[in-house]
Amino acid sequence: MFYPCDNDHTLFAVVRDPVERFISAIGQATGAYGSTNNGIGKQLMDECVKETSRQTLRCFVDLMHTNSTWIGVHFTPMVLEISFAVAVFPFQQVPHLLAELGSDPNVKKKDGHASGYRKSGILTNMTVADYDDDMMKSLCDVYKMDAHR
Repeated sequence: MFYPCDNDHTLFAVVRDPVERFISAIGQATGAYGSTNNGIGKQLMDECVKETSRQTLRCFVDLMHTNSTWIGVHFTPMVLEISFAVAVFPFQQVPHLLAELGSDPNVKKKDGHASGYRKSGILTNMTVADYDDDMMKSLCDVYKMDAHR
């Protein structure tokens, strides 16, 4: 007799570089798709979107350190989200995994760098280069469990 739940399954998870993921988390928390209807999004926009990406990152890093990663679900370390995963792959491998699964690796459902995707040009143009050494140290302290060697 066939029982669908008895099938063996391969589970895998994809992880991102925490500093790149933090920028993405800022975009998600402040209202991806141009909306701030996600509860805290408008408050985060008002409090932390500054004149430059560096100033904005500084505000979000400080806010996270003061209030923990629970300011928004997107800020929690990935290890907490994937603690039951069987296999873990770096985020850069996603195109290869998609191709292996027969999907187009070039299609993006969400593109934080697309014009109009985020409410602020500061958020759209923010990159890892906008971090300073102190911000990187602060993020590494929080996300050290997500770093791989």
